[in-house]
Amino acid sequence: VPLRHSVSPNLAMLQQASSEAPAAVNGVAVATAAIGGGKRSWSGMSGQLQQAEPIRRGLAVAAGGGVPAEKMAWAATGAEHLPTRSVLRIFGIGAERSYAEPWKVLGQQEWTGSGFAVLVGKDKLVLTNAHVVDNASLLRVSKHGESKKYAAKLVCIAHDIDLALLEVQGASSVLDDVPEASFKEVLPKLYSEVKVVGFPQGGNTICVTKGVVSRIDAQEYVHPLLKGVCTNKVLIVQIDAAINPGNSGGPAFDPESGMAIGVASSGMPGAQNIGYIIPAAIAQNFLTSHARNGCWRGLCEAGFSYRSLENEALRRYLGLGPEQTGVEVQTVAPKGALAGKLKPGDVLLKVDSYEVSSEGTVSYEVHEEKVNLSLEFLITKDLPGVSKRLTVLRNGRIEELAAAFGPIPPLVGRFDRVDCEPTYFMVGGFVFAPVSFPMLQQDHDLPEALMERAYASWQQGDEQIIVLQRGLKHRINEGYDLDSIRPLLTVQGVKVTNMAELVRSVGAAMSSGAEFLAFGFEGASGQGTQEVLPVKGLADADSELLEMHQIPACVSPNLLELYRSVMPNASRGVLSTLMKVVRCGRSPGLAGA
Repeated sequence: VPLRHSVSPNLAMLQQASSEAPAAVNGVAVATAAIGGGKRSWSGMSGQLQQAEPIRRGLAVAAGGGVPAEKMAWAATGAEHLPTRSVLRIFGIGAERSYAEPWKVLGQQEWTGSGFAVLVGKDKLVLTNAHVVDNASLLRVSKHGESKKYAAKLVCIAHDIDLALLEVQGASSVLDDVPEASFKEVLPKLYSEVKVVGFPQGGNTICVTKGVVSRIDAQEYVHPLLKGVCTNKVLIVQIDAAINPGNSGGPAFDPESGMAIGVASSGMPGAQNIGYIIPAAIAQNFLTSHARNGCWRGLCEAGFSYRSLENEALRRYLGLGPEQTGVEVQTVAPKGALAGKLKPGDVLLKVDSYEVSSEGTVSYEVHEEKVNLSLEFLITKDLPGVSKRLTVLRNGRIEELAAAFGPIPPLVGRFDRVDCEPTYFMVGGFVFAPVSFPMLQQDHDLPEALMERAYASWQQGDEQIIVLQRGLKHRINEGYDLDSIRPLLTVQGVKVTNMAELVRSVGAAMSSGAEFLAFGFEGASGQGTQEVLPVKGLADADSELLEMHQIPACVSPNLLELYRSVMPNASRGVLSTLMKVVRCGRSPGLAGA
């Protein structure tokens, strides 16, 4: 759930970095971004690397199983050559699942990106961007200088920070000759040189490009933004380099040490020489989380919204002194770390030792350079469980609060295959579904008020926003409005809060011998409306609609078991050609739903 819900117009223009064909996402032309355009060609370096081979071989003998030969060769050659052998090319094929018609899969696409080898515990994996592997059904990688492709499997993905880990399948020796990259633990200096390595468009061989670190900032990352999801602001490094498709997921190296300072991620096509890399500190958090938990638990979230206090009269009204600054708390997430501690109306003065400005920023030192960053980055820069101390002004008194932040369950699902999946329940031609951000991206007919609620509201319990997403016309629902998306409030006069409750309520009503099913909807003017379906004939209508539209079942696979347990004549809610598969406890025919 976002701390702030406004999207910067400049950020909305940013492009993702992989080499897939441009596609429209919420009106934004999404081409992929990659760092490129350097002056030194790879062919000019190959001869120098050949000369370094005797040194590398000698060091391998001297190492005797200690420091890897590649790392020692790096030091011996005075850091003249980048560890390009760590970088791999990634090939993806996949299709996005439909949330507008949640029993379908959208068109298949192919794309390429970049990645590089890293050590996670004792395992050598490939680190890349989340958008390089998003929706992939087939992933393959090739090593630098080789044409052979190896099958790869996604083992961990973090959409909110645009990172993912791949495991190369097959013989364990596939990556043995690929040296792992090491991360530099501190943020790079402003104006320091950076070299980015990857496989951008324009050729099939590796490409090395050069730029400088031009800005340290905290922003919402492009990948979640293009999925419609606003996150808290996270550390990001801006570099001065051209942007080309295909370089996403490749490393950005510090040329002096040969260590990675970040992961190439995105660029701004409307401006010159603006590219963004995910800093090493965020990438290391991702790797650490996977090593500890086998997954990415999610980005730490502040769990409160605030407004700036730039107006002097307002600051005095709230009791701030002439030299005091801060922001006023507006709402607090019921499931956040500060629930029951922070209150609306509190003025946040400090986070740990960092004073909060009236604009919501803190002054942060990077190599003796002070930069003003959003206060949110103090929370998002750490893994879950790290305790923070907050200083607030409440009713004229200074109070200290402590909280260990973590991810917060969202009111609506954010990312497909992570916290949501295409879900639906059809009865009498009414197709109900929970609102999710993938739905918001694909179905542009959602009312503005409903979208605002999805962005701005906190989840209280296990509730979902359920809507009549579409209607399939049939004589049983003749005369009803099946073209407008409307929130569902009640079934048989009783409030329903999530999809499981909806299926149970309908099943109970039909089993009880009720003559009608009554659905209560939220009207456009705030007034509720009620529409009814006759119970008699519902099963026949559903069977006819399934056959007519070639829909696999009246419910999505994640609700099928519940549906069969509570609905009378449940077998008629599944296409007869699939019943044999369903009885076997498998649903391959429904995998695309």
